[in-house]
Amino acid sequence: MLIIIITSIVIAIILVVLVLILFFARGGSTILDQEKYRTEWLKIENGLDKKNVATFQFALLAADKLLEQALIDIKVDGETIEERIRITKNRFLNGVQLATARKITKKLTGKDDSKVNITLVKRALNAYKKALKELKAI
Repeated sequence: MLIIIITSIVIAIILVVLVLILFFARGGSTILDQEKYRTEWLKIENGLDKKNVATFQFALLAADKLLEQALIDIKVDGETIEERIRITKNRFLNGVQLATARKITKKLTGKDDSKVNITLVKRALNAYKKALKELKAI
């Protein structure tokens, strides 16, 4: 009976050690620096000028980069932001809006000279903000 108890304890200890090794090997549970992300988000919002469309374009690109950095910081695999979003899609309640925001952002980075729809850009910025909140970045 004593051998069974000792064996059970040894097995339990080995399992705990293996779980800890796996946990720390994957980087553990990464908590984002909310102060850093909030500061960056405030820079984005404070840089908006209703009279200057370019500030909205810049804000959208900056929001996209900020979300990508948050996904990198929480150690989401993937080579591109699209891959990282796809991998974490179940974490976002606003997945459709985020996908639309990405399309608008990609359009802005392309050679499309069409006019920027400020209403769409504002919605896209809101989608990025919601995603960052869901990641507990801001």
